[in-house]
Amino acid sequence: MMRVPALAPHRCFYRLLLALAVLLQATSLAAAQSFEDGLAALRSDNAPRAEEIWLALADQGDGQAQYALGTLYEQGHPGVPQDVAKAIIWYQKSVDQGIPSAENNLALIYATGRGVERDPANALSLWLSAANKGHVQAQYNAGLAFFRGSGVERDIGRASQLFQQAAAGGLADSQYALAQMYRLGIGVERNAQTSLFWYEQAAAQGHVSSQTEADELRQAGIVLDDAAEKTMVAESRSVAATPAPKAEPKPAEPKAAAPEPAPSAEKPAPPALPLATPPTQQTAQQQAPRQQAARTTGSETSAPPVPAGSYGLWVGSTRDRNAAQSLWGTLQGRGFPALSDKAYRIEPAGEGGNTLRVYATTWPDRAAAVSACLSMKEADPAIFCAPVALN
Repeated sequence: MMRVPALAPHRCFYRLLLALAVLLQATSLAAAQSFEDGLAALRSDNAPRAEEIWLALADQGDGQAQYALGTLYEQGHPGVPQDVAKAIIWYQKSVDQGIPSAENNLALIYATGRGVERDPANALSLWLSAANKGHVQAQYNAGLAFFRGSGVERDIGRASQLFQQAAAGGLADSQYALAQMYRLGIGVERNAQTSLFWYEQAAAQGHVSSQTEADELRQAGIVLDDAAEKTMVAESRSVAATPAPKAEPKPAEPKAAAPEPAPSAEKPAPPALPLATPPTQQTAQQQAPRQQAARTTGSETSAPPVPAGSYGLWVGSTRDRNAAQSLWGTLQGRGFPALSDKAYRIEPAGEGGNTLRVYATTWPDRAAAVSACLSMKEADPAIFCAPVALN
């Protein structure tokens, strides 16, 4: 019988080295995948690839990837079927790491009873946890819970404060809800000018109902002058920075039936752009200009102090200065003509607050600022901008 010769020892060794090289290369490629790679795959309609990337990261304890998997399974995509049970598992893992967007979305599942027993009290607890981290959608959703008495005794005062915080953070639905409360005197003293102020903030983001309500107030002779607007900006910052009171029964009840705040905002974040996503790194050409810190006020600006009586555009809110500078760099990098010669200004939403506002500066009057905002919206209807009188 013919005997097959054994492989020479050196050939076995080379084959082993080759196998190890292939394994190391595969491991290196897997390690190189990032959270943003998963986003890119999802935006390219390759949900299975996004799932693969995020699963690898999530298994390593990445809270962002765990949150993203939750949104992926909750909504379902081609190649990744909807599975609320899986979504809950991954949301909970992300919640355990303190990711506020996961708290917001898991709260919604408990509030609506999708795949679990309905538990509005647990939903409110999760929303409040995320709200305390500065998550504006959670602030609004918690406000809705107090407004409706869902999972807690109805508390219009606390609802108003939570709406105020979310409105100061730039959420249009919350700005509209707050405007309605001021217009009708629901839990707050009736004030048509304050109502107009918040309608205008929401309308500047394309909120149709706010535009209609603002037009009605103007036709009724309500005017928002510079002095009134400055006062309202200062008041909104102060209220947004004040800790919310404990949930206790309030004697004051609504004098009129307020239109329900928009329930459409109670929905998960779009998985293609998770709310917890860190700011995207910009190219050198898109980086924000060099800042000069105004240490006495905690604000930052890229230019000397603005003239008194001038106007700026509120272009967004963030939780830290690096993200605020990145936001400005992104806007500058998009090439909006209205911002081509403008500086920026970063200010806290209130003393001790955890929200920063980013302003483009400056315009000589309100009309010029409104015109600049409208020109930006013509280029991108989804852009956020709102004219604000500067100190």
